[in-house]
Amino acid sequence: LNRAGTLLILPEPPAPKVDGEEVFSTSRPLVLPTEVRAQLARKAGHVVVLDAKTLLERVTETAHNSVAARTASLYLALAGALQVAKAGSSTLVKNALRVANAFANDAAVTDLVSAGVARVDGYLTRHGKDFHLGFGGANASARSSGARLGGDDFDAHSLSSAGFGAISPIHPSAATPAGFVPRLAVAVPEGHKRTGLGGESGHEIVKLNHKAALTKIFPNAYETQEKLRPAEHEVFLVRLTKNKRLTPDSYNRNIFHLEFDISGTNLTYQIGDALGVFGHNDHGEIDQFIAEYGLNPNEIVAVPARGSMEKGTTEMVSVRNLLIQHLDILGKPNKKFYVALAGYATTRYEYLKLMHTGTDDNEAYKLGVNEGVTYAELLLQYKTANPTIEQIIEMVPPIKARHYSIASSMKMNPRSVHLLVVAVDWETPLGRTKFGQCTRYLAGLDPSKGDIYVTVDVQPSVLRLPPSPKQAIIMSGLGTGMAPFRAFVQERKYQKEMGIEVGPIVLYFGARHRHEEWLYGDEWDAYAAEGLVTRLGLAFSRDQKEKVYIQNKIVEDKALLGDLLGKENGFFYLCGPTWPVPAIATAISQALNPEAAARGEVDASQVEKLKQEGRYILEVY
Repeated sequence: LNRAGTLLILPEPPAPKVDGEEVFSTSRPLVLPTEVRAQLARKAGHVVVLDAKTLLERVTETAHNSVAARTASLYLALAGALQVAKAGSSTLVKNALRVANAFANDAAVTDLVSAGVARVDGYLTRHGKDFHLGFGGANASARSSGARLGGDDFDAHSLSSAGFGAISPIHPSAATPAGFVPRLAVAVPEGHKRTGLGGESGHEIVKLNHKAALTKIFPNAYETQEKLRPAEHEVFLVRLTKNKRLTPDSYNRNIFHLEFDISGTNLTYQIGDALGVFGHNDHGEIDQFIAEYGLNPNEIVAVPARGSMEKGTTEMVSVRNLLIQHLDILGKPNKKFYVALAGYATTRYEYLKLMHTGTDDNEAYKLGVNEGVTYAELLLQYKTANPTIEQIIEMVPPIKARHYSIASSMKMNPRSVHLLVVAVDWETPLGRTKFGQCTRYLAGLDPSKGDIYVTVDVQPSVLRLPPSPKQAIIMSGLGTGMAPFRAFVQERKYQKEMGIEVGPIVLYFGARHRHEEWLYGDEWDAYAAEGLVTRLGLAFSRDQKEKVYIQNKIVEDKALLGDLLGKENGFFYLCGPTWPVPAIATAISQALNPEAAARGEVDASQVEKLKQEGRYILEVY
């Protein structure tokens, strides 16, 4: 709806014929709410729908490929729209035609574009002073007013100079109006799939570009609202305020600290909770996939109610946004996807290869897993298997939140939540570099370039502080397993500052090098200096000739641990990878039963007792 009061509704590009069967959708009347009709009657001097169905059908029939067909119809619509809007149409239309010059070797397409432009101009020229446009009812019509529409913008001379080498301009006087019928109608593609995002049955996914535009123009009439991504539980939009790398730039591991502002949200968290981040797929990879697969990034897909959405509502999202923020298109496909994709293959070879990989050939499937093959790569690899975007939505699961242990206490940081994250990347057996989807997304966020909002949720964890602040806590973390323990010590510091007596705090931390990976080292050193932390057992495995791990530090402190876990009913925590669990359990058994350890025995019953009492808590992965 431009400043001149003209509402422009463009046609959907037609699809090509498939196996001789025409896949061109017929126009359907657009049902407009009463409020929309009233607003149109007040605001719009011109309501023009470029529904050049006959001409676009000819484009579909004569063009040699779908890209050329869509291009021809697009520029036909653009030319007519600019002519109606009178927004510098001569220059803009010529530029549009120059862009379309990539298809100038297809004489049929360029002829049809020029003919279509002439037909539009011819109709507007003849009907510019008496332009009746129906709203679907006998008494609901609007009459355009003002100067004559049309003119010299699309005469033979202008078209000839547009830059085409093989163009046959048709003068407006020779044009027939049969190909251009102005009416308020919207072409809605057929062949809708009854599905939902992630393959749920019983719903309908629809491409509906025109309705999406109308809901933006008339949000009240359509009850349009902008909402966060639908989820099965409550999600929040938080603003990133800090993204600081903790390891040196020259170090091969990027471990970084994030802070999010939660002011104005209902987000609350407890000590030990995890923050779930709904990451985005890499924009560059998605744009490359869209281009190679031949999708229209701006096409609108309407997805019915899901997650926390109210029944009867519809989410409208562009194809590009869908692939970046919703579908796990860069994730690893399971065997079911191979089988599903086989159903679209049109050659026997690709059908059998996909079916075999998805059923019997475990080695081929494992090779794909080891190489980090994605849904997108498979869709591009198998050239004859070309499901539509609606069908892809059925086959590919939605992006799920990745959860990270919260590295802050809400009592110390009432308006923010902190994370400690390591960027995940690896090299496959064939030398391909792959990245973790969510950590790649988070690592690339730069709050210095403007406000950045991230969609998150909160998930409880097994990690909880003892019921009494006086009880000792012994924390063992490896790498980013440090995160929840930073929250623990912040909580204890807050309690101490409130005059509450707190018990002993022991931290065992393991990493490769002190200089590069002593995470939050300044904070921990300060806690130790003030006496809040009673023992720091640091194990940097690569800083000396013989490797030292946290289990070695635990054995060194067996007397201390025997006292804290035995007499004082302390709690032991481990957060990090699973590999040190057996060695740590043995070290704790030796600390709690030194007599058995002296005899070379391991009293596993001591650790089992701690587990039963809920004082031996692991969060490992």
